[in-house]
Amino acid sequence: MSKEIDLRPVVFAVENMIEQIGAAAMNEGDERPTPERLEKMAKSVSAQLKAIADIEQHNLRLRQSSQDKEYTRYEDLPPPSPQERARIKARFKDVVNQLIAGLDVPDHPAQTSPE
Repeated sequence: MSKEIDLRPVVFAVENMIEQIGAAAMNEGDERPTPERLEKMAKSVSAQLKAIADIEQHNLRLRQSSQDKEYTRYEDLPPPSPQERARIKARFKDVVNQLIAGLDVPDHPAQTSPE
């Protein structure tokens, strides 16, 4: 099973690259930056920001798929126990008899309908 990817290293790299671009643009280094160097650094930041977005989507899909696995389909449920089956049949017969008699059928057997 895949795990979520930690964003911290990529975010740190982006922050570091932005600082480098700022320092280069302010000409705080020993050498003057070339437009090609600044463009290369900007492309690197752009690629890293795209990576962050992709990682966030990946992590979101993982979280959603793990939530989906918590719910089962009706077909995957085990059959009811004999006691549960008898309770369901008795409730079904009670509901059918109430419908035939023209009575209001509550959503839950403990609910009483006002008469």
